[in-house]
Formats: sequence, C-alpha cells, structure tokens
Amino acid sequence: MENNKPKSSEKKTYERKKMGINDYIFFLLSRRDYSYKEIYDKLIKREENPKEIIEKLNWMKENNYQSDERMAENYYKSRKNKKGSRVIAQELKMKGIKEDVIKSIIRENDNEEDNFQSALNLVIRFKDLDLNDKKLQDKVFRKIVSRGFSFDIAKKVIKELKNK
Repeated sequence: MENNKPKSSEKKTYERKKMGINDYIFFLLSRRDYSYKEIYDKLIKREENPKEIIEKLNWMKENNYQSDERMAENYYKSRKNKKGSRVIAQELKMKGIKEDVIKSIIRENDNEEDNFQSALNLVIRFKDLDLNDKKLQDKVFRKIVSRGFSFDIAKKVIKELKNK
C-alpha cells in the first residue's frame, strides 16, 4: 500500500512556490537579511516577471524592509571573528553589495586589534608547536592570509605564537 502524502519538505516547497512575490520576500527576510540582488535572483529562478520583481523590491527598500547597508553590516559582524575583511568584502561583492557600501562598513567596523585576535584564535592550536620550523611557519602564515587577514596581521600572529 503506497502512501501518497507529500513529505513535509516537499509540502513546504510547494507552499512557497504558491506564495505571491510579496509573501515570498517577507518569508525570506523573516529568516535573515538578504541583499537586493539575492532576492532578485531567487525570484527570477521562480520565473517571476522581472518588472514586477523590481517594483516589489523597490517598495520593500523604500519602506525599509530590505536594506543592503543593514545586510552588509550584519553579515560583516557575523563573519569578522572567523574571516578577515578582504574575504568578507569579496563575499559581499558577490552578494551584490555596492563597493562604496562595503568600504564604509569595513571602515566603520574594522579594528586591527580585533583582526589580530581573530587571526590568533584561528591558529591558536599551533601554539604548542615549534614555529621556528619554516614549513610550519609558512603553513600558519598561509592559513591566516587565506582567510582574508593582512600580511601584517599574519606576521604579528606568528611572532606572538613564537613568543609563547
């Protein structure tokens, strides 16, 4: 005997597809902040009318339901303990945030001491190892830089770890 009831995840997906544009945008924004571009792309995937999407998104923006600045600031604050400002800026750019907004968010929130502490926390497990070994030192350096921290921060972290 077959069970023809849809699974709960299939049912939720079906219900979301039946939502109107406004309801779907509110649904998305109730979970987290999205950039204008992210919402637009999601609605285009749903094969909605581009003119109607732009009209609804502009209304959302005018009434402060959606804000690229707010989204960028929240995104930066949630990622700054694990990633450097370079990587975060690149991620924001991919999400459709304008360059001037990214620069102002980083300028307001970027702090060298916080970056140093975040980079140090990223590689703290290496503290008991001998960082006089050039290979290990290079490995730690690459890990820090690959996460978007500056070369200066990476050098300071290695120096700090050597002194411990």
